[in-house]
Amino acid sequence: MIALKNLENPARDVRFLLDRGYPSTSAIRFVSNHYKLSLSDRHLITRAVLPSIIAQKRRDKLITCDEMKGLALLIDGYNVLITMESVLDQEIVLCDDGFIRDIKGVFGKYKKTDATDVALTEILTLLSEISPSLVLFLFDSKVSKSGELARYVKGKLTQFGLEGDTETLSSVDHKMKTCNAIVATSDGHIIDSVDAVIDIPQCVMKIRGIFPLQIKYFENKHDVKC
Repeated sequence: MIALKNLENPARDVRFLLDRGYPSTSAIRFVSNHYKLSLSDRHLITRAVLPSIIAQKRRDKLITCDEMKGLALLIDGYNVLITMESVLDQEIVLCDDGFIRDIKGVFGKYKKTDATDVALTEILTLLSEISPSLVLFLFDSKVSKSGELARYVKGKLTQFGLEGDTETLSSVDHKMKTCNAIVATSDGHIIDSVDAVIDIPQCVMKIRGIFPLQIKYFENKHDVKC
């Protein structure tokens, strides 16, 4: 774990305000201005720091990848791919809710590159080892060339011997929230609406010995375990 010592006090203050009902945007702006944080540090805190109650509820939904054996899996395509690429670039943060998130902010501008193939190979290698019964990748149709990426991923599923498919949808969130399956995502709005979630990039990260950034809590009872 790579602890961000310089952000511990700002993160503590943001958590304090969030736990008392202050709006996230206002709380982060106020604290960031007080500590004169850079834009990158403000972005990192925005990604990583959450109200304690919400963080705990999300941690309770997080299951291990080993628990996926024989179950259907719905994958938030862009979310997981972008996060996986960020794991390989070591541009990730372990958030208060126990999920890994990227710190790049590239969604909506995503383009398939050589990194896509490397990240997808890592994902599919893991899935072939944990053997879900069905894998369905969902891609946001509003992102440029989503159909092309979906076809590419579908071909890769076949190569890895995985039973599954890909879809492009105008509302990936809606399907993930309403479909009766385990979901793979780090999108907080989706996590809050489903019963069980896996964090595929975090599973790969542990296997490869890659350590995320983390802003530590001061109180041990709130520590997020990796």
